Amino acid sequence: MASIREIQNQDGSISKKIQICMGRREDGRQIMKSKTFRFDPKKSKAQNEKEFDKVYRSFLEKCEVGSVDGDRRSFESYANEWLENYAKVELEKTTYRRYKNGLEHTVYPRIGYMKLSDIRPSTIQTMLNDMRETGYDYGKRKGKYSDESCRTIKIIVSSVMSSAVADGLITQNPCILRQRKHKKVQRKEVRCFTIEQAMRFLDIINEPIPIMVPEKIVTRHGKQVRRKAYQQGTLKISLKYQTAFTITIFSGVRREELLGLKWEDVDFEKNLIDINKAVQYTSEDGIFIKTPKSSAGYRKIYLPDICMNLLKKLRRQQQLEILKQGTKWEGSRIIDENFCFTKEHGKVMFPSTLRLELVRVLKTYNRSCTDKDDLLPVISFHDLRPTYASVALAQGSEAPAVAKILGHSDASITLQIYAHSSDERGKEVSRAVENALLKRASG
Repeated sequence: MASIREIQNQDGSISKKIQICMGRREDGRQIMKSKTFRFDPKKSKAQNEKEFDKVYRSFLEKCEVGSVDGDRRSFESYANEWLENYAKVELEKTTYRRYKNGLEHTVYPRIGYMKLSDIRPSTIQTMLNDMRETGYDYGKRKGKYSDESCRTIKIIVSSVMSSAVADGLITQNPCILRQRKHKKVQRKEVRCFTIEQAMRFLDIINEPIPIMVPEKIVTRHGKQVRRKAYQQGTLKISLKYQTAFTITIFSGVRREELLGLKWEDVDFEKNLIDINKAVQYTSEDGIFIKTPKSSAGYRKIYLPDICMNLLKKLRRQQQLEILKQGTKWEGSRIIDENFCFTKEHGKVMFPSTLRLELVRVLKTYNRSCTDKDDLLPVISFHDLRPTYASVALAQGSEAPAVAKILGHSDASITLQIYAHSSDERGKEVSRAVENALLKRASG
């Protein structure tokens, strides 16, 4: 039952205090919820009583569904609790860090101070509009928020508000109330090598690449003169990078999965690698090992002989390094317990190292090219994965088979992401249908 008590304020105005018992604690004490309504002296008694009646009913409804505390908890206070008790425990470390950074850098400055119950659909829309207009400024990093970034922020806020609904602090999630279409996010075009470019790339990584210094205008003795291009030396790609690049092109394995491979995961007799873990990095946690993101991530991939031969050479090279370095070797003395791709002294390689090395190789090669038709696109290491998918789909491989090798749980995911990769295959199918129908029509 609710109790209402009239209070005479010092300034002569009147307030009414509503109190409701929500039950008892374990020690027997009552759990009381209260709300005070102050009469407006500029309004008539009837008007104040009408306003009070609305407040009273609203308060009763909130108490009945357990959402009264949403009037007291700020978004930032509750979101921090949600991060600690739920996100940190249930989400992957990289996802948790992304959510935490998104809240701290983007959401809290805009709506962190607001009470949970005061956040409306219009509040969320205003926040997103402000993000698009003002952009971000992290010192050295400045720019505009993309539509994808705005969508991600809304997902993060919605997760927090859904939890607040489940905890009974609010009755509805404001992120899902407004019935309107979201701005369609344009999927980024997947970059990758063509078949010809992939073949050329596999050739160039096996030979030293000339390091060319481009033609340049320089000042000598107070005069500007043209210095001709010249070769400064050669870039020889080390065996571990040759192996990493080649395996990824022939298997589409993720960078983090490739770095998670240990020699015990390589079956040289059956030409198989066992994908069962991945290497991740965050600035807060450093390098750590995690399991694949889904059951589809656990898989065995067949590799052609060109890859297995490189792995055999790399294994022998690592065995010699263990003997040569002695106590300086920071990995295991047992070869099978070591990661296949390591830093100089045996520790697992940084994920960004492969990306940086690939970019260095491609830029060095392009500077040495005399024919523009031979230039290669400067793609990231991750783009070697769709290169595999592109070649596989273009050559007529079935999407479910490709999806299984890539570690996708559903073939539709493969087709959505790499649909453009089957354009050439689509042309072949269309031509085959055209020829069949025209042949029958002419016959």
